[in-house]
Amino acid sequence: MNKMFEYLTDQPFLRWIFTGIGGLYAYIQPTYVYLWVCIFAILLDCFFAWDLARRVAKKYDLPRDLGKFQSKKSGKVFFSTLPKVYGLILLMYFMDQILIPFQELYLANITAFAFCGWEAYSCLENWSSENMSAFARLLQKIMVNKAERVTGMPISEYLKEIKKKQSKDERDE
Repeated sequence: MNKMFEYLTDQPFLRWIFTGIGGLYAYIQPTYVYLWVCIFAILLDCFFAWDLARRVAKKYDLPRDLGKFQSKKSGKVFFSTLPKVYGLILLMYFMDQILIPFQELYLANITAFAFCGWEAYSCLENWSSENMSAFARLLQKIMVNKAERVTGMPISEYLKEIKKKQSKDERDE
């Protein structure tokens, strides 16, 4: 272990690399709090989407795997949305620190707030879809019903299929 440490400290190129990495980490460290807030917002949205899928599967007697948590969908959200949002937060932070240092605009804060607002709206859409409470029905007047997005086809088509199966079963009896 001691020989490896001596080898690493004797290499000027490696010292420059690690110094650069440490400097970059220290410079962007203030943005990590926004990253964690965005991760929490995405986790909350994933939970509400899972809850919606479970409600839709139970209400319309759909296949059981529709109401289960699907790691493929949540992975897509994490590995496609989160890097873009964090990249945008970093860009806004750099603009605030480098391009406009004389005026603190808190652009990274505003960007994280906008993303969390977007995710909160998505959570409300998920919660109000296929929910019979009075507040949910009020929200559905201005929001999209995401139940169709969960199933992949309009709910009315599922209802037609269920009625066809029931009428076919009745004819067979």
